[in-house]
Amino acid sequence: MAGDYISLQNRKNQLIRKAKEGSVFVDDMSSPILTSITQGEDSALTLPDSFKDLGWLTEDGIGLSGEVTESTITSFGASEPTRRDGLQDTTSIAVTAQETNITNIGLFTGNDLEALVPDATTGELKVTKPPRPRLKYVRVLALAVDEGDEGEIYIAHYLPRASLSKNPEQSFTSGDTAINWGLTFQSSMDSEAGFSHQYFFGGPGWKALLEDMGFTSSGTP
Repeated sequence: MAGDYISLQNRKNQLIRKAKEGSVFVDDMSSPILTSITQGEDSALTLPDSFKDLGWLTEDGIGLSGEVTESTITSFGASEPTRRDGLQDTTSIAVTAQETNITNIGLFTGNDLEALVPDATTGELKVTKPPRPRLKYVRVLALAVDEGDEGEIYIAHYLPRASLSKNPEQSFTSGDTAINWGLTFQSSMDSEAGFSHQYFFGGPGWKALLEDMGFTSSGTP
């Protein structure tokens, strides 16, 4: 490649993505592994009926983070490690849900949804904290939605086996803050799926931009 910068640069505004909205969905571990999020020539968003949307989230949206731990060997006379080996690579999804619904109550309190049964007469719900903490696992899909010239674009992170922890801080105030439900999901290897974290990219807007992004019609670079 030779020439001036103007002839060599390849920048495309239409490839800048933004999460205009999105949701976090959870599913039971007994449900099948998710294999796709779109179907058909129109790339329509298609999720299993068993997926439960956490509902409205705070303006912070969906926080995704990763942590990689390494084992390093240093050597005499070397100013940096001479060998590195990866040990762990985990992904975390953190959200603060605003809706008080059965899914968020169950996740936050560590109870199975089947155990959350309101009183038949009064409608009152009584939830007891489990006597000892137990690690609860769920399947999680964090979905971001953007808009392209040809329609919606979906970018998603899927954790087929995620351990759940909660942010115990919860405020009862009359100000501009809802009663929130802070939840964090951390990836674990799923023996059935064979992975701990998978990305999905799709939607009609995504399909229309494949060539611009550098993919051929067969989906390979």
